[in-house]
Formats: sequence, structure tokens, C-alpha cells
Amino acid sequence: MKIPTYAVIIGVSHYQSELFESLPAAQADALHFARSLVNWGVPESNIILTCGSCVTQAALAGHLKELGTLKESFQLVFYFAGHGYRSSGADPQSYLIFSDTRVEANTCENGILLETLLHELSLLQITNAYLFIDACGLRLNTVINPKLKEEIEGVKDSKRNLFCILSSGVFPSFESVDFQWGYFTDALIKALCNIRKTDRSPTAFFEAISKELEGQGLPQPEMYNMGTQVIDFLPSLCSYVQNGILIRQSVIADLQDLLVKNRNKVVGITGPPGSGKTTLAKQLSSHLLKQYFIEDPQSLKDIEPHSVLILSHIELIDRFADRSLTLVFLAEDFYGGALNSPIEFPMPPLTYQETQLLVQASHSMDPELPAEFYYLISKGNPQKVQRALHNFDEIQPSASQIENVKKAIAAIYSCGLFINEELFRKIFGIETSTLHFLEKIGFIFSKEGCWHPHDLLIEMAEAERLEIDREATLSYWLFQ
Repeated sequence: MKIPTYAVIIGVSHYQSELFESLPAAQADALHFARSLVNWGVPESNIILTCGSCVTQAALAGHLKELGTLKESFQLVFYFAGHGYRSSGADPQSYLIFSDTRVEANTCENGILLETLLHELSLLQITNAYLFIDACGLRLNTVINPKLKEEIEGVKDSKRNLFCILSSGVFPSFESVDFQWGYFTDALIKALCNIRKTDRSPTAFFEAISKELEGQGLPQPEMYNMGTQVIDFLPSLCSYVQNGILIRQSVIADLQDLLVKNRNKVVGITGPPGSGKTTLAKQLSSHLLKQYFIEDPQSLKDIEPHSVLILSHIELIDRFADRSLTLVFLAEDFYGGALNSPIEFPMPPLTYQETQLLVQASHSMDPELPAEFYYLISKGNPQKVQRALHNFDEIQPSASQIENVKKAIAAIYSCGLFINEELFRKIFGIETSTLHFLEKIGFIFSKEGCWHPHDLLIEMAEAERLEIDREATLSYWLFQ
């Protein structure tokens, strides 16, 4: 079982000291980073996010104390956006600055020394520690090997590793005034997006960030790596059913990729009715992450900057002029004429495995009926899967009735494009109720007094390799 990932994410935008100007992007970057981790699979319950009007070093101490209660090993992602401070003199020190930090006599009160932070993390049950710090004027003078403590205790094969990136070393770190995001954090999230499905090596990851910053003429980041071979804090993604609802983690992650690559552009989630657009929107809704699904226009009150709004109708987009908002709308069909270069995200149909999950989670499912049956009926549409399950729940078919359904499918498949019901029922021994059931689920339809098969029935017969009664089929064609 993969070791769980926890994250401490801090964005400090406001400061009491006049030495430090406000950084609007810090809070926005912390939110963006937290959303990315959650949408890429880190449980929201494992995210500790702090980015309000007053963020203190005492709050960080409380977060680390909370993590100290965990008895099992875990991976930690530590992210900080805000001011950094490096003292002068023969032995310069680097500090993270909080809202109530004061600098006096070349030292920081209520700030935290980078080396002190690493020591505090070493006391936790962390295997892999990942530090991403978007702040200027920082450098690690001394890095204690995270394996040293366990080596002293006699553990030679310690699993502890450290990976740290400082946004610009001892140089300034910059943010976009217009878009209110930090350039380093933007490059960091893009790099995570690019490597999460491919090369997760620390070198490729760091090079992707460096290249993005270099292309904008910005200072280069600094990397410290002790033992990390793979950037491995993003969980493996899988679909699962929770309270009867299918959670499609890979679809959520792919949508997040699209949002990362198209920041500040409107995105449309498209698909036919029942394809899962609204379900996805509700799953994304989170007060912590400031992601909101908007169905009722009356609820459009007190929307905070840097929120993600998922709108049930495209017409609601005109209500928003705040450039800091990320706007997503739901639509059956994609059309871009009303918007300036919107980006489309088509809802992918259910996979066979996802259909199987829904079928297995249904209390009404008869184990004799294969998931392939529902998959073919639904054509990957979640609503159609649920409808088919409901139909069977109403009928409550027995094992023998299900066998009759399979027998009828095989018989219709063998008899061609149209079925003479009277002759067909007489030769194959098929009940009228079975034919009406096949009509109800969309496998056959009646026209001009005959039954005709839909493509779904043909696909079902071939996929399941249903046994054909050759003798009865020959008799049917002989008397036809």
C-alpha cells in the first residue's frame, strides 16, 4: 500500500511590518497549489491550508504539532508562498516571514529559520519530505541528511528523503501584478502537471521549472535533493463508488491538467444528458479550496477573489468581470461563438471497469447478469447504467429469467434483421414478457408488426459469445 501524502500549504499575503509589502499572489498561489493536489488525488482531509488575512508562525507550529499525532509513516508536501528574509554578515541566515514577523538587529522575531523548519520536520514520521518555497532571499546553509537520525539509532536502510526547491535562491522572486500569481508557483504546478503521467524524476521536474522561469528572464531556482529518486507524492488514481456515486479520479485530474495549461481561460465541460457533468461539478465543490458549483443565480453573493466557479449554465458567465476568477460552465454541446476562445473538456464515457463498479455497487444487481450487458446498454453514459439497474430492480428477474433474456438475445441475433414474433416465440420458446423487456432496455424495437434488433443487441451477443441454437434457427428460416 502506498504511503499517504499530507500537505501543509501556506500563503502569506499581508504583513504588519512596514518592511514587507503585501503580496496578493501568495494567497492565490496557495489556493491554486492546494486545488491542484486535491484534484490530482491527495485527499482534501490531508490538506492543511492557511492563507487568510493574518498567517502566523504559531499557526505553522500548530500544524506541525497536529501532524506529530500521526503514528504511521507519511509523505509530506510543504508549500510556502510569501516573503523570505536573509540576514547579512559573515553567517547569513534564511527565514520564512509571516504576518506578525518583525526584523530587529538582523534577526526575525516570529519568523522561522529554514534549518529550524527542517529540524522540526525531521521529528515527524515522514518518509519523503518535499519542500516548495516561493519566497525571495533564501538559501540553505547546512542541510542535515534526513537519514542521519535513524543511522545513529542503528537503522542503516532509512527510507527518509528530502527534496527542496527554493524559488530564486538569494535573488528576488517575482509575481504577476496583472494576474496575481507567482511565476515560480505557476512553473511548479505546470511541471507537476507535465510529469505526473510520465517522467517523475527529480531532475526532469527541476529542469522543467528552471526552463519555464528562464524563458521569462527570471532568476533560477535552487534544488536540494537527498535520496529522492522519484517525485512520488501524487497518489495512484482510480475510480470508486462512494455512497452510490461514482468518483472518477482520473477525469478530475485531467480536468485539472486542462485548467493548469489554460489559466485565465473559460473552460466548458461538455457532454450529453446523463454523462456526469453535474456529478463531476458537485464533486469538485469545496469551501476549503474555494471551488463552487453555482446552480442558482441567487447564490452569487460574496464570491471571493481567486475562486473557481463551475456554472450550471453558460449564460451565468456574463455576471463575472473579476479576472482572478476561474470560470467553468456545463453544456451539452460546445460552442465558442459567445466567448473569447473558450476551452472544451468533453466528458469521457465510462470505461468498462467503471461500469462494473456501478453494477457491483448496486444492491439490486443479479450476479448472473454480466457488467458487459450494462456497458453496452449505456454506451458509457452513467445515467443509462443507473436506469438499466433500476429497470432490473423493478422487474426483480430470477436466474432463470436472466437465462431467458440471454437466450432471446442469441436467438434474435441468429434470426436476422426482423423477427416474426409468433413464429419466433413458437420455435424458440421465448415469452412475450422477455421481448418487451428487451424493448424497454433498448435492445429491440417494434416496426410494422415485427421486432428489429438494435446494434446494442448485436454487440452484446458478439461480446458475450452467446450460444446459438442452430437447429431452432434453421427451423425458423425454413418456416419464415
